[in-house]
Amino acid sequence: MYGINLTRAWTLTGRQAGHDGVLSVGRVQTPVLGLIVRRDNAIRDFKPHPFYPLWVDLKVAQGQLRAWWAPKEHQPLDDQGRLIDRTPADALAAQLPGASGHLTKLDQQEKSQAPPLPYSLSALQVDAARRHGLSAQMVLDICQRLYERHKLITYPRSDCRYLPEEHLQLAQRSLTGACENDPALQQWLNGADFTLRSKAWNDKQVGAHHAIAPTGKPADFSQLSDTEGHVFRLIVRNVMAQFYRPLRTFEVKAEFTLLDEAFRARGQSILDPGWKPLFTTRDETPPLPPLTQGEPCQAVDAGVEEKETRPPEPFTDASLIKAMMNIGRYVDDPEVRRTLRDTDGLGTEATRAGIIETLVQRGYLVRQQKALRATKLGSALITALPSAVSTPERTALWEQRLRAISEQQDDPGAFQQALLDDLRGLLTHSDAAKLRQSLQTAQGEAGGHIKKGGKTRKRYSKPKSSGEEGRQPVKIEPLHLTT
Repeated sequence: MYGINLTRAWTLTGRQAGHDGVLSVGRVQTPVLGLIVRRDNAIRDFKPHPFYPLWVDLKVAQGQLRAWWAPKEHQPLDDQGRLIDRTPADALAAQLPGASGHLTKLDQQEKSQAPPLPYSLSALQVDAARRHGLSAQMVLDICQRLYERHKLITYPRSDCRYLPEEHLQLAQRSLTGACENDPALQQWLNGADFTLRSKAWNDKQVGAHHAIAPTGKPADFSQLSDTEGHVFRLIVRNVMAQFYRPLRTFEVKAEFTLLDEAFRARGQSILDPGWKPLFTTRDETPPLPPLTQGEPCQAVDAGVEEKETRPPEPFTDASLIKAMMNIGRYVDDPEVRRTLRDTDGLGTEATRAGIIETLVQRGYLVRQQKALRATKLGSALITALPSAVSTPERTALWEQRLRAISEQQDDPGAFQQALLDDLRGLLTHSDAAKLRQSLQTAQGEAGGHIKKGGKTRKRYSKPKSSGEEGRQPVKIEPLHLTT
């Protein structure tokens, strides 16, 4: 109802504005496109500025460490608290060598981190994109083959990251079979402790489908493509991690005072790597030497670095899927944001990859290596649409209400009436002049061919009338609005 009416309205408005083609609008695809257009605009409009972090090397009782100046609020700072005038940093750096001070604040904590949960489809798409550069649709297609053709994994289109408790007693056998023909998996299996039980085994968290897991059938890697093997190993790894100890770390935050100024340092040491060796991660913060509250310190060297602010990163398949999973982070309205749960998102596990591919096929997005960038057509459409259509607030709340309706906690009739009222209001905003202007001035990437069914679709236009009939406003009446 929503998509067919708005698509019809803006397609007809587009013809008045000189655009020959369908302008597709949807309750999920258009807010997703809006996310990318706004991110691209932020990148395009970004103006870098320099900032100047100051470091000091401190000698303490049991070693040496590097700390960073925390300028006070009266200093020239940007909105992130970074110093944007080098003069005070240079002046302080010149005074620091040889200066004495003491440790004024010390926070030391031992932390325990449980292993990452088994995968839902979206979580798997995020990790496979980051680690192996696979698009969301490629991961979905690979999972379907691993499930249907190779029989190696359980049902993949799941939004759950938990496993039934009754599967726990079968886990060792299924993982042993899954690891049988791969040396890396076999090595992980050898390190597993099957007497452990993680929080992943929880019947209360399992809905219609549980997390993606190996079936236990031995994989014939000669029959798998490289990408199929990569995805299969990720799935096995995250289930295997449930039988590794938690990662235990010792984290230290220290604040020193010298010359009446604060300098901060932090460090981390690994007490027990637990599941960590199964995952390739970035380098951790190096440890600090042992420290005692109030102990003296002395500056042995200091310096000022010149750095420059960087624009936001463009969306990739991984970051876009993650944004769709956690859409509350991209909602501007604080009232709406408070109503959204961490699990509220745009689309479903089964549809998110298809939404991205649809936007590419319709000429609204292009891929540039791993980045997803909006085309001029995509940018023009978002500019011309009412903001309520292209921002995620309304759709996120609808998703929330639809979930409540499915759980018999909301009234479907009231929801449908609200939808009709919204739709009638939105249809009054179709504006050929605004769309024409946005088509002429939009910034973005050059679009590729619009595809349908995998083939390039040629678009033909009718000869335009020399009169004014084709330029008259068209009244758009909603379709199918009877309840």
